[in-house]
Amino acid sequence: MREFFTVPEVAERWKLKNGIVYQYIASGRLRASKFGKAWRIELADLERFEDQLRRESGMALQEHRIGAHF
Repeated sequence: MREFFTVPEVAERWKLKNGIVYQYIASGRLRASKFGKAWRIELADLERFEDQLRRESGMALQEHRIGAHF
């Protein structure tokens, strides 16, 4: 069974505002699917994105957002 997260759940997990998560989705960096009006992020995609950020920057998500250009 696949596990999905909402944008607010991802934002809480990363300790970020919802808008930052939406920006990652809009930029195509974070894969998500829209179900009705709500976006859902599959656990595998979420973990892949987190791993990619760690490899790219060596920083935690909270540190990465400070340098984000959105």
